[in-house]
Amino acid sequence: MFAEIKNQNTMQTKNENMNWTTVKGNLGQSPEVKEVKGKDDKIHRVAVFSIAENSDSEKTNWIPCRVWNENFGKTEVEKLGKGDFVELTGYNGKEFLTKNGETKRDLIVTEIKLLKSHSGIK
Repeated sequence: MFAEIKNQNTMQTKNENMNWTTVKGNLGQSPEVKEVKGKDDKIHRVAVFSIAENSDSEKTNWIPCRVWNENFGKTEVEKLGKGDFVELTGYNGKEFLTKNGETKRDLIVTEIKLLKSHSGIK
């Protein structure tokens, strides 16, 4: 299992820069769909999963990914499963600390292409 960062572009929005990234890799687990309450007091759906990235070292780097409810339809994230090889396009989310004290940044996914299904169905 691996992930490959294909390209990065910067897009200027209201008051922030968004680094757009395309990543190829295998899902470490099937996406977990959660409901969270937003600042607007509305309930939003979010799918959470990780992509495995092999680096030069023997340690696998996991890229945490999120798909928010406005992108569920066009990404078909709910059809994905563990081991599927996909190409993801998205932008960098907020930094957070893991349980191990590592600083990570998740990928907010806006597009998904299924390149090869682990079950053999594409």
